[in-house]
Amino acid sequence: NIVDFKSWLFKSWKYGTERKYFSFIYINRPNEKVIWSYLGFSPILIRYLQGLGYLVGNKELFRSKEIILGNMLYQLYDYQQDAINAWISSGCCGVIKISTGGGKTISACAIIKKMGVKTIICMHTSDLLINAWLNTMTEQFGEEIKSKIGIVGGGLTKGDRKRMGLISDISYEANIRQDIVLSTAQSLLNKLDKLCNERIGLLVWDETHHVSAEQFSKVAGAIRAPYRLGLSASLKRPDGTSPLIWGLMGDIVYKITIKELIGKKVLVSPVFNTIVVNDERIQSDIANCGLTKLDLSRYIKQKSASSIVKKDYVIKLVKSLCANRKKIIMYADFV
Repeated sequence: NIVDFKSWLFKSWKYGTERKYFSFIYINRPNEKVIWSYLGFSPILIRYLQGLGYLVGNKELFRSKEIILGNMLYQLYDYQQDAINAWISSGCCGVIKISTGGGKTISACAIIKKMGVKTIICMHTSDLLINAWLNTMTEQFGEEIKSKIGIVGGGLTKGDRKRMGLISDISYEANIRQDIVLSTAQSLLNKLDKLCNERIGLLVWDETHHVSAEQFSKVAGAIRAPYRLGLSASLKRPDGTSPLIWGLMGDIVYKITIKELIGKKVLVSPVFNTIVVNDERIQSDIANCGLTKLDLSRYIKQKSASSIVKKDYVIKLVKSLCANRKKIIMYADFV
């Protein structure tokens, strides 16, 4: 039997000068065995140990609220179903790595429906919250799903919520009670003490490579969900904290590359063209401005933005694409 089990809201344990990340520590002392774990990881570890027949300090998992969702609109691709099966086979814990455009959000919707437990979905931007998750869930399950959704963060006013068909109460308490909670991680940082007491069954973390950031890991560590799903197209961390992703969300259980998705005709092969627009007047102004270093860099950016020749070229290109019924996304680096 595991006689003592302690949960802590710690980000990491440090040994000497080497920084290592763990989800739990097992200490075998004389006459005593102690397990320390992340608060959020404890339901996973308890579930695993109980499955092996251990009595874990008489602890029981939070019994999450069961939820029922309607049928999904879209049928899954075979690889999406494979990803879901791999996640379930891995103990309903782990990261699904699918390249951008491959349908990670829809795969997650299918998992949420299948699990049928209270779910919290965390992300790092309000744009993902509204334009990715709220819109996708509405498309998949219909407008009625909004009555089950609570939103923490996102900067929505009562008027915004009314127009969008969400609950009008903007308080944390009202929204965290909903069957499905969409939240930016930043909005939960000052709610950790309350968050760790919520009976949540499934944690979904979108763009899960962000979860190991110092502040975000506190949120993931506080959510006591026995089932965890990470979603990402890229899991490389320049700060070396990738091991913490595995500790908080589980290992990569399924991955498919952009080349494989192109081969399956889910995505089209990209074609890149670099276009140089020659504006002699702008080039002359830059050559004769007499500026250097940062001032020169700012001047080049300003003059480039004001180039009529460039604007005319872009307008002509857009008209040509529109005439051929092409879809266009245009990016700019400043307003």
